[in-house]
Amino acid sequence: MSMSTDVSPNGRRRFIKLLASTTIVGAASTVLPGQVVWAIDSGGSSDKTFTAFMAASEIICGYPTLDKALGYRIFTLMQNRNKELSNQLATLNNVLNADMSSAAMHNAVQGTDNNAQTLFSDILRAWQLGIVGTGKEARVVAYEYALMYTPIADVVVLPTYARGEPHYWAQPPVIKSM
Repeated sequence: MSMSTDVSPNGRRRFIKLLASTTIVGAASTVLPGQVVWAIDSGGSSDKTFTAFMAASEIICGYPTLDKALGYRIFTLMQNRNKELSNQLATLNNVLNADMSSAAMHNAVQGTDNNAQTLFSDILRAWQLGIVGTGKEARVVAYEYALMYTPIADVVVLPTYARGEPHYWAQPPVIKSM
């Protein structure tokens, strides 16, 4: 005695359409790693302040092009924490240019006010470590896409998970005696 269930042609078509659509979405998400997560945030990236932020970020980090979707996420979090961001970005962009050496950039930033110096450090930290803010206000915006992994990407396998809280590695390991 065999049990068979009749499946209507409409049911089969619906199943095939669902299968095809999930395959297409899966393929698109592998082509754009990391971009899918931030695609929702990238809607307002035509703002002048955001453009100034990206210009300053590219000079500070030393990369001619940075990911705009990730940049918009960092920018949004920094703007929420700092209402004077546009004025401080203007100050930074006035003293920085792409042809500066690291030492010249350091000297130029030292000649600005404390807020611009702090913003310089915050931008560098956000892109390099993928963390915006400090302490309990710290927000991780990029882990495997943080710039600190770029120079070693061809030698070291990137960790795909956090092994502890931010900066866990700064504490010396506990050595137990037998």
